[in-house]
Amino acid sequence: MTPAAPRASAIRIASSDPHEAELVRSLLEDEFANVGVTLTDDGVIPAGDEALIFGVLILVYRHLAAAEQAYIGLLRGAGVGGKSMHRSVVLCSREEVADAYVLCRRGLFDDYVVFWPAGSDIKRLQMAVYGAMKQLSAVDSGPAERPTGCGSGATVDHGDSGTRPGVLIVDDDAAHRRLTSRMLASAGFELHCAANGDEALGLLTTLQPSLMLLDLAMPGMGGLDLMRRLRDSPRTAAMPVIIMTGNAATEIVRTSLDLGAVDFLVKPFDRTTLLAKLHRALGSEKPAEQS
Repeated sequence: MTPAAPRASAIRIASSDPHEAELVRSLLEDEFANVGVTLTDDGVIPAGDEALIFGVLILVYRHLAAAEQAYIGLLRGAGVGGKSMHRSVVLCSREEVADAYVLCRRGLFDDYVVFWPAGSDIKRLQMAVYGAMKQLSAVDSGPAERPTGCGSGATVDHGDSGTRPGVLIVDDDAAHRRLTSRMLASAGFELHCAANGDEALGLLTTLQPSLMLLDLAMPGMGGLDLMRRLRDSPRTAAMPVIIMTGNAATEIVRTSLDLGAVDFLVKPFDRTTLLAKLHRALGSEKPAEQS
């Protein structure tokens, strides 16, 4: 018996190849309604589509690098940001399964399906869409669940404010803010985001997060300057700070430690590493995982 779809979520197929896109649509239309196609000749997926706000996005690109480029471009585009509750499924070849696994583990995509060569597990694609719809349905019906994408500025999940450890993510890269917040979305944290040091200081006038995840390389007030400001204020002097950086040079590490950083995350990092470092920094404040 075919299970019923949890809700009539929009399904959007993004691809640079019209023939591949139509093939995928034909495989899904017997099972699902509201299946659309967006062709991306310029490698850019336009924001604002219903499926990108609350739906399932299927990336149909022969090479994972092309799918990654198109999706990151979407995440950085205006109109997605913290409002987006979509789920992403990337198709891949057998040769790129290991790479697809890594990208999903890091939180870029929600799921992957081996699709090439043609005739690989087609039913797996349909089940991946059903699974994504169930996740969306659970988010839609949960009274305490709010979008936590933090994709464009200081989107805040007020959730159970005051009962869960708060994490402030400070990063000028909207795509990386969103990826980091997605890694933490079901881990029991109250999430807050800032796009730069000045915005973070503004939030800290009313918020008291348990920990800050801080990017070093930001325009304007950089991460090291923000740390100096934090240490100069009695209100934030004791807040643990974990540095996120793509530059693990010895001098950077030493300066950050001198300013009170408790740990480092070298980009790109995965969810397991992120949670382990947060739990270690928070000690007894470790939250329970949420399904």
